[in-house]
Amino acid sequence: MRLTAFNGGLNVRVDPHLIQDNQGRVFNNIDDSKGTLTPVKDKVQAISDAKKYGVWFTAEQRWVFSDTQISWAEFQEKLYYADGSTRPKKVIDGTTYNLGITPPSSGLNLFVNDIISPVTTIDFIDATNYCYDDPEPGTPDVCTTYGYLPHGDYEYILLNVNANGKIQSKVFTHTFSAPDPQPRYTYYNAGWIRVSCDDAEFGDYVKVYRKYQGQYRLVDILTNPSDIVYDKELDISENEKLESQTDLLNGTYRYALTYYSSLDGTESAPYFSGEEVEVTNGSISVKNIPVPSDPQITQKYLYRLGGNLTEWTLVDKLPLSTTTYNDVKADTLVEGSLLTTQGYLPPKNSLRYLTEAYAMLFGAVGDKLYFTPIGLPNAWPESYYLDFPTTITGIAETQIGLLVCTENKTWLVTGTGPNSLAQQLLDGSEGCINHYTMQNLEGAIMWVSRNGICASNGGSVVVTTKTKMDRLVLNPINAVVYDKTYYVQQADGTLFAADADAQTLKTFELGTESLQVGDGKLYGYSNGYLHELFASSANLKQEWLSAEFAIGGLTQQKFYKNIYAYIDGPIELTVYINGKQVQQISYEDTDIVQLKVPTSSKGNRIQFGVKGTGRLLELYWEDNSANA
Repeated sequence: MRLTAFNGGLNVRVDPHLIQDNQGRVFNNIDDSKGTLTPVKDKVQAISDAKKYGVWFTAEQRWVFSDTQISWAEFQEKLYYADGSTRPKKVIDGTTYNLGITPPSSGLNLFVNDIISPVTTIDFIDATNYCYDDPEPGTPDVCTTYGYLPHGDYEYILLNVNANGKIQSKVFTHTFSAPDPQPRYTYYNAGWIRVSCDDAEFGDYVKVYRKYQGQYRLVDILTNPSDIVYDKELDISENEKLESQTDLLNGTYRYALTYYSSLDGTESAPYFSGEEVEVTNGSISVKNIPVPSDPQITQKYLYRLGGNLTEWTLVDKLPLSTTTYNDVKADTLVEGSLLTTQGYLPPKNSLRYLTEAYAMLFGAVGDKLYFTPIGLPNAWPESYYLDFPTTITGIAETQIGLLVCTENKTWLVTGTGPNSLAQQLLDGSEGCINHYTMQNLEGAIMWVSRNGICASNGGSVVVTTKTKMDRLVLNPINAVVYDKTYYVQQADGTLFAADADAQTLKTFELGTESLQVGDGKLYGYSNGYLHELFASSANLKQEWLSAEFAIGGLTQQKFYKNIYAYIDGPIELTVYINGKQVQQISYEDTDIVQLKVPTSSKGNRIQFGVKGTGRLLELYWEDNSANA
């Protein structure tokens, strides 16, 4: 019989004489893409200062490492991760922050300030431009210019301002007219109006506005009751416009505070003041505003409810250091943004198996599957979860839903958003023993169960290794998919692999402790380095044990004579008849090798073993039927 193909992979389920000719009972460190028995290449050191667990951060084109096994989720060009014991984290521009923002938990004491009243008195003094005819011979005439405000009727409003707010006066009307004629005086149609306000209600300052072209515009500011404003210019169209009549509050009010991060637009859940206050034509001081320590927080948002505001409405955005805020914004003057982050709490510290799917983040805590609103990875409302019968052991995304596994069962979670998620049982006997083995291979999720390697695209769960391995017991650390092959890293340093293209199973011994895929390459961690696998110039030692060939059937005895092998050494070739070793040869060169089988070697089946870093290209043997 001539054997020229050795690419069938591993098969140990059925008896050795029933597996295919090109399959093996042992198939270790073999490059089955060659067809011949060719060893794979060894690993080569590639990245120093690595850690056992890591992920390739695509958005930043770099590795992120961890000493402990954690789950990673890249979403919106940011990296999120959870280890199941400490606060989940996120990486933004190379800096690590907590996932979500812990809301304020204390503060916001409210005090009603003294009422401010409008000013009621205003004094006007006019001065008109003139020239004086001096009768003294040789003495020049005297001319004075006070300003360029024409004679006429003018309207003024004074805005009284103090730390507790501001309020507008009534409209004061004043007529600016020329003085009575006098000998030797010539009066002109322009000058200034002098405005003063010695009022008992004078606040910290008073702003003087005059109506010009239908708008009240600022003339100047009275800084104290003895101050004077000189209104000299008619055109004040570029000056500040009087926007409001009052900044004072009227009603019963409550306040809420949130923390905000401009790094990624995250806003925390609110803290609500425990008291409410009533105010009439006044303002409110909000004191004891907490100062956060979380470095991702860049501002504090203060909200108000009451008066004419029937929903929580943003009053102001405060600097981090602000501890007291004097609220002098009338209901009509607040920004208007509504509070939308009620319940947006950070995730639980015990969250594990962080997974992004359908623009949401998912994670498990015990037997509960928690999730975020769509597009809001920092918000984990307390009520956003689904219950499962036992502890969740794995989560993965498919095209039609989310696979959620316990140790012995698999569910499919479907829905269009957090309020419509529902679960259905897919398989009541196959679960997942290690979340970190759940990987997507050509649209199907592969993972390790107690019975082998399972697969599902959202439909029925199939144990893919069952046809060749029966019950396959693996002790996985993690798994990756690379070049359409599913690799499982085991605790003993070996790899178990399932090739989707060749439909083969195989093993490798590379001495790795974990697997990673990044930057388009397959890596294994060992001794502080990431090693690129199968990238060395040196071959690994392959090991192959063939099927038991029983040409003519097990009931027919044969005499096995000459065996020929085309070898590209170094190779060790072993011959077994009826399970017993009868010949072994080691060969270093490239040549056709003939093995003589002892004349006493009679049997009904023959088997071959190959070890070495060389290649076996063809195997041929002769046998003659023997009498029973």
